[in-house]
Amino acid sequence: MSDTTGGAENNNNAALDYFDSAEAQQTAAKNKKNFDFQKFLSYFKGILIVFLVILALGFIGGVSVATVYMMQKIKFKRIMARIEGTRSVPRPADYTYTEPIVIRGKSKPPESFVFQVTVVIGYDEKSKTAAEVLSAQRSMIQDQIRTYFAENLSGRLTLRKENTMKADLKEWLNTLLTEDYVQQIFFTDYIVDN
Repeated sequence: MSDTTGGAENNNNAALDYFDSAEAQQTAAKNKKNFDFQKFLSYFKGILIVFLVILALGFIGGVSVATVYMMQKIKFKRIMARIEGTRSVPRPADYTYTEPIVIRGKSKPPESFVFQVTVVIGYDEKSKTAAEVLSAQRSMIQDQIRTYFAENLSGRLTLRKENTMKADLKEWLNTLLTEDYVQQIFFTDYIVDN
């Protein structure tokens, strides 16, 4: 019996060893899956962090480039306005325009600015009389514009000052011409030097 009991014990031990090894294998497989999943999570976290850093740097870089571009564009316009000292104005299509009248002169003391202004006068394209009068009176108009600038010029031409000067000049010329021939005044060039 002892042999039989010994054989049964061996069978029991073998069965227990088998179950232990099966459990060990299952535990090892679970641990490996857990380890693989944890390894995957750590890689994923690393990749996610790198992606977010690259995205943030790209956004910061894009904003920086856009800001620098806008600042340079604004600065360029200011520099060009200072260098050239000129203003170009588009011409609406509903008027006919005189040939440009270039006016050079010097303003009254104490400031004494030297200036050069190119003036274009707009008049009603349907009025033949306006074209004839403005053409016939060109020398007088040029002299009156020069006189106007010599008396009224003071420093830089701001938009408000420019609009006021245009309105005053238009009214003055129309008074001299005895009819409202002048509809618009443009300063296509405006250069002042002291």
